[in-house]
Amino acid sequence: MKNSSPNSRALIRMGWSGPVQLIFGKSVVSGTATGDVLEGIKPGPLAFVRPPAPGPLQHSGLSIEIGGPWHFYEDFRRAHDLTEIPKTDTPEISVAAGTMLQLPVILRNDGGDSAEITLSTTLPDGWALKNPPPRYRLAPGDVYRLEVEFTTPSKKSDQVSEVACRAEAAGREVGTVRLRVRVGSGGLPQ
Repeated sequence: MKNSSPNSRALIRMGWSGPVQLIFGKSVVSGTATGDVLEGIKPGPLAFVRPPAPGPLQHSGLSIEIGGPWHFYEDFRRAHDLTEIPKTDTPEISVAAGTMLQLPVILRNDGGDSAEITLSTTLPDGWALKNPPPRYRLAPGDVYRLEVEFTTPSKKSDQVSEVACRAEAAGREVGTVRLRVRVGSGGLPQ
């Protein structure tokens, strides 16, 4: 959707590299996906309409998934029925050079037997793993949250790299969490 409102021009002047693209998620007023951003808005309060409660996510066996803010926003999308909004296939972040990056990971055992999970990492050149992750013993029903810590290269780069954390149990792959990272002169605090 093209947006030429005064607010979008202000954002471009503040350093955004191109036009601001707005995505229609949902609306509680009448409007269309390609209409004006303020289409359907009228003076006065709107009645609160609670979105339908999403059903619980079904898990089975052993699994690994990304945690932290990425997991929060997946839950937020489901809770607010925003599941049709586009998202990246691989989560992304920008961090400062020479700092620590914490990759939040969630391990789950929704199987019937205890399992020992081993983690391994794949890192780009110049990156370092702070501490090798230990083995994790999960009983049936256990959910274990942890942070795998990496040291970023000391020099910034405009190139986007990818870090990966792979989980195995009994010699079989459980899954892999991937995070695309840009190492720059600034970024989000960890």
